[in-house]
Amino acid sequence: MTKQKKKQYGILISGDELVELKRHAYQMPECPGLDKRIQKYQGDKPFQFTFDELGWLVSVLDAVLTDPNGYPCIEHNPWKLEYVPTLDERCKTCRQVYDRLSEEEEKIWDLQRKALSDE
Repeated sequence: MTKQKKKQYGILISGDELVELKRHAYQMPECPGLDKRIQKYQGDKPFQFTFDELGWLVSVLDAVLTDPNGYPCIEHNPWKLEYVPTLDERCKTCRQVYDRLSEEEEKIWDLQRKALSDE
């Protein structure tokens, strides 16, 4: 039996949104290699991921944005964690990328449900 390749989706993420995504990429152990792919990604073409990977991205960013201590802001070393107020521009940018990814996840989910109901 051959392993079926999962469908890939692409979203262009660049600028400050990419900086914020990279800031939290290390928190994705459930998707081996995703954090390294995010760190290598330059934002010059759509980032490719599976639906499952997108779900993990959305979940991690949701956890980051709802941290009761504030926005966990890691500059270069994941062991040096600083919390900044949620009004900080970095947190606002993280919210933007979260909203975009969450919206894409919902669109894909709707398409998958529609495809299943059409069968």
